[in-house]
Amino acid sequence: MRPNSLAILLAILAIGPGTGLVGCEESASRSGPASISDPRMDAAVARGTSTFPLFLNAFRNQHPGWTGFQVRYALTNDAGFRDSIWLDLQSINDKAKLVTLVPEDEDERTSRFEPGSEVVIDPSDVTDWLFIDEHGTFVGGYTLRVTMDRIGNTSGDRDNVHGGIPFRDLDGPESPSD
Repeated sequence: MRPNSLAILLAILAIGPGTGLVGCEESASRSGPASISDPRMDAAVARGTSTFPLFLNAFRNQHPGWTGFQVRYALTNDAGFRDSIWLDLQSINDKAKLVTLVPEDEDERTSRFEPGSEVVIDPSDVTDWLFIDEHGTFVGGYTLRVTMDRIGNTSGDRDNVHGGIPFRDLDGPESPSD
């Protein structure tokens, strides 16, 4: 299991059972229309996609201690439902495609990708992103915040927002830790 996937998995498991990094989408996203609208998830996807250039710049100009660079990839699963999966970002190829790896801890039953396999994706299919800064704070992860709030039932508890996991926004292309 890759250290960055482990950190994310542990954070999700800390807020409750039955969670994972792959999940069906109920809200509109870049992957197609939805039957049920979810304004919070729609806003999270919009925030993730609008700040994606900042993430790419952070990936290209990594600071010491930054780890776990991941992107949330929108896809249609084998059952025909919109789905998403967090992938470990490895590099950006010469055609500006993202070269990613499926985390070793990925459940094969929920994804058409095998753990450890390389997946080359178009940046337009990214609906969110995240990495972990040198203080262990998750940077980005807008859709993950919404999911963690739902699972942890924490949306009104300011002391335990996002399951108690610290998150922050990437405010600029070179903001290591504000």
